[in-house]
Amino acid sequence: MAQVAVQAIGFVSGILIVRLLPLHEYALYTLANSLLGAMTILADGGVANGVMAEGGKVWQDKRKLGGVLATGFLLRRKQVVFSLLVVVPALFYMLQKHNASWLMSALVVLSLIPVFISTLSGALLQIPLKLHQDIKPLQQYQVEANLVRLGLSALTVFIYPFASLAILCSGTGQFWNNWRLRKRSAQYTENVIKNDPATHQAILAMTRRAMPLAIFYIITGQASIWLLTMFATTESVAHQGAISRFAAVLMLTSTIYSVLITPRFSRLSRDNSQLLSIYIGIHFSLLLVLAATLFFSWSLGGVALSILGPEYEELRPEFFLAMTGAMLSIMTDIGSGVNSGRGYVFRPVAYIPLMLLLLAILIFVFPTNTLMGVLLINLIYRSATCLLTFAYGAYRLRNDPGVPIA
Repeated sequence: MAQVAVQAIGFVSGILIVRLLPLHEYALYTLANSLLGAMTILADGGVANGVMAEGGKVWQDKRKLGGVLATGFLLRRKQVVFSLLVVVPALFYMLQKHNASWLMSALVVLSLIPVFISTLSGALLQIPLKLHQDIKPLQQYQVEANLVRLGLSALTVFIYPFASLAILCSGTGQFWNNWRLRKRSAQYTENVIKNDPATHQAILAMTRRAMPLAIFYIITGQASIWLLTMFATTESVAHQGAISRFAAVLMLTSTIYSVLITPRFSRLSRDNSQLLSIYIGIHFSLLLVLAATLFFSWSLGGVALSILGPEYEELRPEFFLAMTGAMLSIMTDIGSGVNSGRGYVFRPVAYIPLMLLLLAILIFVFPTNTLMGVLLINLIYRSATCLLTFAYGAYRLRNDPGVPIA
């Protein structure tokens, strides 16, 4: 119920911003949030998954877990600067392309940077709580952070409907969350300044392997926004951002699995003969969520769009495609997290060319100057990545030397 509250408050905040921001400002807000995701992926580069995997081995030892966390922060800091240098110019260009003034572009970029840094820190600070399954305070802090965001959005965006202010309201809630997380995680870790060389090398090795995939995910994961930015109108960008607000409801699934399922699966010993069965069960439960998403999107799409406002009421087919694609994306992310928690990461040399070829074919076949065409590209692509992620994890578990082969 706490997690339902978290997602409900976040959903209301998102709808409030859709209703209060003018169409053009909401398009800029959509671009900024999309690039925030790209910056976060690039700066993380597998560090969080590496900390989860290494922390799962020593989660009962406060000093060793503290060393793993310190190593994660050290590696993360080195990648933050690189991420900013790569993504900020791209964001500035996209804002300018959609008729943002130089001042507005600068304000959006400056408001995004503190949100970006606090988001990265929060992802690492959650790990000790997740490994110890200290779920209640984790959810409490998320509820409080979302309430802060909702209250600030209602007060400021109503008076000053600017994208940069809406972004800062989101960041303020994350700052509050991080402050609480830092105090709580100290119960499970010792403050270790010097990182452990073996842990450093293990996480670094995983990061080097994951970095090509992180760059690849930035290109493909934000493909809808890239294509709409380059070939479609500002209105299409705003429509894409607005209908994707309902994906916040689906994030309940992602959060529950990342908090309850992934850490426990990461902690299971390699000689557990039930690993593959558990893995299949995890994905079967995700299929049930996907079926519920399809039913909701088709039967209640008109009602959902009426909440967004009159500018969006004619987007029912697009809403169905967007929600289905969002759920498939969440399923892929959960599957990747479960795989990474066991140390299983795709070999980039095989995976990246295959998926880029698929994306290129889809771009050639479907129109990229309409929202419908871009959503169809996204849907087919997400279906393929979801299937491949599941198949890869099942294959690795089936052939892991530590797991008896049936």
